[in-house]
Amino acid sequence: MFLIVATHFYAADNWSIHTDPNLSRTWASAAHDSLAMFGQIGVSFFILISAYFLAFNKKKPIPRLIRLWIQIFIYSAGIFVIYALLRRTPLIPTNLREEISPNMVLTSFFPITFNAYWFMSAFCVLILLAPFITILFDQLSKRQTLVLISIMFWMTFVWKLLNPTNQYFTDVIYLTTIFMIGSFIRRYASEFPKIKIWHLFITIILGFFCLYFLYLFY
Repeated sequence: MFLIVATHFYAADNWSIHTDPNLSRTWASAAHDSLAMFGQIGVSFFILISAYFLAFNKKKPIPRLIRLWIQIFIYSAGIFVIYALLRRTPLIPTNLREEISPNMVLTSFFPITFNAYWFMSAFCVLILLAPFITILFDQLSKRQTLVLISIMFWMTFVWKLLNPTNQYFTDVIYLTTIFMIGSFIRRYASEFPKIKIWHLFITIILGFFCLYFLYLFY
């Protein structure tokens, strides 16, 4: 959650390194943009953890989906109602009052359908798919599971990196691929080598520098 909060801060700050075009493609700008990607790491962690606990779950997903939908609805519709009331008061300056449009109303009251929050919309779809992924993995061998995950990984990450306009990348496929990886880790955890802490830190540092140079030269 800290990583997700951090990425929203860096993505919306008004620092000159973020707003000045003359500073783009600089070492400092690349470092700033790298920090703004922390949220995707946080999202990946969240899905990996979810997959770890749901790796063998075949329960009907509808009750879980309904509970989540209610929480999102209360959050989204509640903020809209509060804004609609406050915009009539001096608490919100005139220049900051956004006109209430039909699309804003629909998005606020149907946040999942109209993709008000990309992660929550994709996560709701993932909740529906999770039991079927479990059933599929039960039928596949370890080798077959690895092949399927490799295909998904290529389509989701490698292909997208090589071709940014790739239309096969979607939020749902992104989360589904991470979920598959997490489920695989849970199923075959006993066969993985033990990871030492210093190996983990070196991997994290190398990953950050790869991301840093990607922003600097890509």
